[in-house]
Amino acid sequence: MATHFIMNRPIPKYYPYLGSKRYFKRLQATNDTLYYNTSARQLIFYNKLKEAKSKGVIIPEVYRNEYLLRYESKKGLPCPKVLFRLKKKLTVLANKPEISEQSELITELSKNIKSIKGYYR
Repeated sequence: MATHFIMNRPIPKYYPYLGSKRYFKRLQATNDTLYYNTSARQLIFYNKLKEAKSKGVIIPEVYRNEYLLRYESKKGLPCPKVLFRLKKKLTVLANKPEISEQSELITELSKNIKSIKGYYR
């Protein structure tokens, strides 16, 4: 999900007012980019016009003299608890005679859970 806001002042002037957000780590990576991160979600605020200019994008005339703040919300990897619940459900299903061939799926899911647990440490 993403949206733009036309602002009255340069974009970095607003970052101190955004403050902290519960459960998120705040990181101002550059003068023009602010991140809020958790293991499952990321919020990003940045100067859209500066980013567009750096990539050589043609900026519509209506936005050329504006301060355009871009807000993005991204979902990351699923929480390990969710994957453990899914593994449990699949194990129950795999023990049913009509779908016992799903054991390979459970083994693969188990490997993925272990690798994701390592990511979160």
